[in-house]
Amino acid sequence: MSETHIRCPKCGSGNIIGYMGEYECVNCGYRFTKPVDVIKSAKPRYVPPSTSKKAAGDGGSRTWILVLLLIVAILGWLFWIGCSVSCSLETAVLRELNQDLEAENKALEEQVAALSDQVSALSEVAYKYKQLNFSYSMLQSSYESLKDEYESMLEKKQECESNYFELEKNYNKLIERYEKLNQSYQDLSKAYEVAKKASWASPDGSLEITATLTPEKYFGGSDLLVTVKNLRKESIKYVLVVVFYWHKSYDRVFYEIGSIENLYPGETNSLNFDLPSTEYLEKYEIIAVWK
Repeated sequence: MSETHIRCPKCGSGNIIGYMGEYECVNCGYRFTKPVDVIKSAKPRYVPPSTSKKAAGDGGSRTWILVLLLIVAILGWLFWIGCSVSCSLETAVLRELNQDLEAENKALEEQVAALSDQVSALSEVAYKYKQLNFSYSMLQSSYESLKDEYESMLEKKQECESNYFELEKNYNKLIERYEKLNQSYQDLSKAYEVAKKASWASPDGSLEITATLTPEKYFGGSDLLVTVKNLRKESIKYVLVVVFYWHKSYDRVFYEIGSIENLYPGETNSLNFDLPSTEYLEKYEIIAVWK
């Protein structure tokens, strides 16, 4: 029965390991898939003993020596083969483990790179968040300050509006009083001027007053003649004439009153008033009231 051995196609060594159709030479590390060289072991052949005793004796000793050397060689070869096979198997296992570790290391490097990118992006986001938080704090502080200032200004505005409305109300009242006082003053001034100039017409065109002052009439006094004429187209039932004059000696105001009743349209009537002399008479005014 023949026996086949797989040899390395590169170095010819028979120290070959294989797994599932793939082979590797332990001596040179060459890898191959199909056996290239198959060496058949030779059949044992029979060697006839020597006819000579001397030759037989020498041949027997050599045979035993060769047998012993062959046994030692076979044992060494088997030990070397066992060690080689064990080392080769360990090398194959370590190579597979190394490939797995390299794949895991590559995947881990990719994960680390992705994680590094995420950490970088997270750091950038954290920095932007810090800046935004600082800006938000500043803006919130400014907003609170502006809000307080706005509320204060709003209160001042409301107070100012209230004071303005009150002042406007008082101002309107003052204007109304001023107009009334000014009208009274104008009427009084016109009456004084008319009495002094001897002719004066009322603003509404109802009366015409003529005043004639005769100084030093008697006993150091003055005579004031006041003539009233009805300018209306209807009768005037009652006319009241009041003369105010200032006396220098007494430093006070005196007055004289006279009245006229039933003054018909176009009718004239007169009143006479006794006043101090011009030496003591500072000024006088005439007021006429009618209905």
